Order: sequence, then structure tokens, then C-alpha cells
Amino acid sequence: MSFKSALLAVVALLAAAGQSHIIMQSPVPYSVDKIDNGPLTAAQFPCKQQNGFTVSKMNEMKVGEKQQISFKGTAVHGGGSCQLSVTTDKEPNANSVFKVVKSIEGGCPGVSGVNTYDFELPDSIPNGDLTFAWTWMPKLSGQPEYYMNCAPIRVTGGAEDTSKFNQLPDMFVANINDCKTPVSKAVKFPNPGTVVEDGGTNDLAPPTGNCPAPGGVFAPLPSSEPTTLVTKPIPTPTSAHWRREYMQ
Repeated sequence: MSFKSALLAVVALLAAAGQSHIIMQSPVPYSVDKIDNGPLTAAQFPCKQQNGFTVSKMNEMKVGEKQQISFKGTAVHGGGSCQLSVTTDKEPNANSVFKVVKSIEGGCPGVSGVNTYDFELPDSIPNGDLTFAWTWMPKLSGQPEYYMNCAPIRVTGGAEDTSKFNQLPDMFVANINDCKTPVSKAVKFPNPGTVVEDGGTNDLAPPTGNCPAPGGVFAPLPSSEPTTLVTKPIPTPTSAHWRREYMQ
């Protein structure tokens, strides 16, 4: 084989591998004509926001009714852990708050193939046009990665305010910050919520590093040690102590 032929073969292989990465197929994502299958960077958080928030299809969801999330692609990277979350923002930004409605620990979005998952929106989700998010932290991806796709949803049959919604756990974010998922393991979420599906892979381990948690902060530890919760309160953003400790 000539050098040129070998080079073309490598390029084709890389292109095929890139095309096989996982993308959320349903609910239909925002800007479906621009969505890509690569992991998220900190600058792109949340939702690959550089692609915009064009509503290709409004996904109708009624609270309490069975919904399904499906994917396209084949590169499941040995599985990992996923979360399904919702924010009340129709065009999310870095300050948007995503609340977890379901966590899948292990084997997500698949191991030998790509799975589909059923879920329901709880009655704490407010009515209106909101944003649904799928996040995934792969088990085997060469380096810690964070994937995120978002979709517009129209919720009916839900709450008239956000009082119960605000009590749901925050979406877990890792690998684009100082919080890291375990190497060659599926992450066990610090606060997965009340709806948790066990992927049955028996490969869970806690995150490491500086990972946020309700009521405190996770102390930065060497990557070889599991993360432990430090129950000191988080100072208010207006205090000089907060600026010294958390803005450096």
C-alpha cells in the first residue's frame, strides 16, 4: 500500500470513529442540523451553546407519562454514567440551574450496544417551555470527558411554580472543571436523586477532586484517593473570605 493510500485509510477510519460517537436522538435536540458528537469543553457549557438554540422540534411531555430517550452512534466507551435533567431556561447559559430527574449509574448509554431508557417527569417540574438535558461521563474514553445534549420540551400537567423543582438535586458536572470522574470506572453520583437506575455493571466509584455537593464542598484530594465530603458551609459571595478562598 502506498503512503497516500495508507494516509487516506487512516483519515477514513478516524472519520468513521468520529461519526460513531453518541448523540441524543430523542428528544430531538436544539439546532439538530448543527449538533456534533464531540465531548463538551468548559467554554461550550452548557448544551454546546455555540450552536444556538434553534427549535427543530418542540418535544411535548406530560408529567407522569412515560417518556423515552434514545441515541444514535455506536462508540459507547464501555458505558459510564448518565443523568437526565431539566432547567427552566429556554436558552441555557453558564448560570443556568439544571435539576436531575433521573440518574443512570453504570452501563450508560450502553456496553455492547446502545440502549434506550424510559423516564418520567415528576410533578415538581413546572409547566411551560423548558430545556431537557442528557449528560454522560464515559468509562473508557482515553481521558475524562463530559458529553451533553439538550432539547426543547413543552411540559404540561406539572407544577404552577418552582418551589418543589428547586428542591431537586443539581445536575452533576465533571471533567470540564476540577471535579473528575474515576479512571476506567463509572462514576457514582454524589447526589443522584430519588430516581436511580442501576446499570448492572458493578463498576461504580466516586469522583475525585473538588466536586460540589449540597451543603458543603468536596475537598481536593489526590486522584488516587476517593473524594470525601467536607461539611463546612459555603461563604456568601459578598464576603472577603469567599473572594480569597474561591476566586483564586
